[in-house]
Amino acid sequence: MTKILGLSTISSYLVILQISTVFIFIFDAINKGYYPWLFDQLNNKNHSTKKKIIIFTYIYFIILLSISIFFFFHGSQLITLIAGENYVINNNIVGMIFLGQIFGGMYLMVNNYLFYEKEMLLLSKITIFSGLIHLLLISIFSYFWGITGAAFSFCFSKCLQFLLTWFNAYKIANMPWAIQGK
Repeated sequence: MTKILGLSTISSYLVILQISTVFIFIFDAINKGYYPWLFDQLNNKNHSTKKKIIIFTYIYFIILLSISIFFFFHGSQLITLIAGENYVINNNIVGMIFLGQIFGGMYLMVNNYLFYEKEMLLLSKITIFSGLIHLLLISIFSYFWGITGAAFSFCFSKCLQFLLTWFNAYKIANMPWAIQGK
């Protein structure tokens, strides 16, 4: 990988990944406070409450995706401010890495439904599959498109993990995902 991208480029990529892990800690803290409450609400089997949970989940998704826009326009300045001038990098690369972390936060919101339904094996399969896709894509994309390909492969694999989990939660969990009517 060093021969393909160069040590300086890899260093910049790793600095962005390291800084973006702040989101992992934030999302993990939110999830640790959220899932006990969620499980309690799911045990009540109240349709109205379930509908509100789904509405707030969708609002949460919109807020997170809106936050990601900031990193596509100002991410490079943020990285330079935190890490210094040695790590100047394109806003799109920073944006894709932070968007990938945001997909990780969205994943945590929907994986709880599969935990509730005791579908841990399915979650493991999704995680392994998306991880293998990431390894494959980062190898190919970074060869052809450099650090942009590496950032895209990270973002894509996190999005894939989120969407596969959400799709399976939609199929398995008895929730009003469509939010129609009463």
